[in-house]
Amino acid sequence: MGTITLTYKPNDIFAKKMLDAMLVSGAFSIEKEPKKSELQKSIEEARKGKYFVAKNAKDAISKCLA
Repeated sequence: MGTITLTYKPNDIFAKKMLDAMLVSGAFSIEKEPKKSELQKSIEEARKGKYFVAKNAKDAISKCLA
């Protein structure tokens, strides 16, 4: 089975009707991604290197003000 990602404006009535028609036809289904816990998000960020380690308080403050 193939995967299609759609992006649409939630307040667009035509887009919502088209999505409803596709779902009613049975040819398409919606799969939601499981929500990640805050711990899982933090672990992923740490693995990607999206964190800052300060050497001391001055270093932390200078990073915040930069």
